[in-house]
Amino acid sequence: MERPRVFGQNRARKRLRNDFWHRQDRRFALEAADAGAFLGFSGVIETVRGGALSATGQPDAEGWRGQAKMSAYRLLEEPVLGRILAIASITGIPELLQGEGIAFERATLDYRVSPQKITVANGRTTGLSVGLKLDGKIDRTTEKLDLYGTIVPMAGINRVISAIPLLGTLLTGGDGGGIFAWTFTVTGQMADPQVSVNPLSGFAPGILRSIFEGSSSSNTEGGGANLPPPPHFNPNAGDR
Repeated sequence: MERPRVFGQNRARKRLRNDFWHRQDRRFALEAADAGAFLGFSGVIETVRGGALSATGQPDAEGWRGQAKMSAYRLLEEPVLGRILAIASITGIPELLQGEGIAFERATLDYRVSPQKITVANGRTTGLSVGLKLDGKIDRTTEKLDLYGTIVPMAGINRVISAIPLLGTLLTGGDGGGIFAWTFTVTGQMADPQVSVNPLSGFAPGILRSIFEGSSSSNTEGGGANLPPPPHFNPNAGDR
């Protein structure tokens, strides 16, 4: 196993603590003590503040696939999320987004990256005020989005209800769902995406809400449920 890299003076680099590579099959594990600084420095997203990030990955036939996790972070002035909240007429939360930011406890997603596209599957993030589910793809050649998901206000309360055997799943729709939750799609050019929220989905029982979910083509093109499970390995193990 190679030694962890030592990064330079940039704040984001200094707080990227470990970068492990497994030489034989090119698997990697990465940890960043300040997720917001690292993601901003990397050009991924600039609206995350704080948090801890970990990611694993390995090559596959199309490029790279793996899993990423974050904890204890905030989203501040995120325009697409703000539009979803506004269209769904969810009050109170947009003010947080423009102020101190919306706090999230954790986030997980599976990903696949190729020269042509980025596929996101099983994206979940939860906080006391709101939760999100996200799947879909980003076309890197045309810079177009094809994303769909569910936004759940009062996510903390919904998590308590979803833990009730049988009834909780029926009302909330299972992991990441809620009694009141709105399905949405984000499509079109990355520079000016089109946001659509289905108003009827907010009042459908969780178990029926899936009929309102967007029919993103990523369901049949290597995204969504068809994305292979991410690799899991111990980055501290020795070379094989």
